[in-house]
Order: sequence, then C-alpha cells, then structure tokens
Amino acid sequence: MLEVDPLQLMTLQMAIASAENVFLANADWDYLEVNFSGIWITQRFRSELAEGVFVATLGDRLEANIYNIWQQNQPQLTLI
Repeated sequence: MLEVDPLQLMTLQMAIASAENVFLANADWDYLEVNFSGIWITQRFRSELAEGVFVATLGDRLEANIYNIWQQNQPQLTLI
C-alpha cells in the first residue's frame, strides 16, 4: 500500500488505463492498492517458501510510476 497525492494518482490512473489486468482498489481511508497478476517463482517442490521472485508484465510507464511512488514513501535514512 502506498500513499499517493492527487497528481500522482492521476498519473498512475493514466498508466493503468493502458495496462491489462491492473486495477486500483481501496485499502482503507487514506490508501489505495495496485492489484495485478503475475507468477511467483521459487525453488522446485518448495512452493511454501517465502523466498522467490514475483514476475509480472506491467509496462515501463506503469512500473516507473509505481516505483517512484514507492520510493517517495520510504522512510528517509539519516547518517550520523
């Protein structure tokens, strides 16, 4: 879940409009979820493991939008 300002939301909605099987859903009052399908790849015969890679086709524009919003929502680290 990522916190999105109105301008980011409009840009994200435009990017989602050109994508297949991607949609926004309300997570709670302040947050939206970006839902999309893909495949979870993990070690053979060990699908219960949490370690793996999630692979999905989003397109460059949508992936960049989601990544930029995620980056802006990460806590800022300060070095002492």
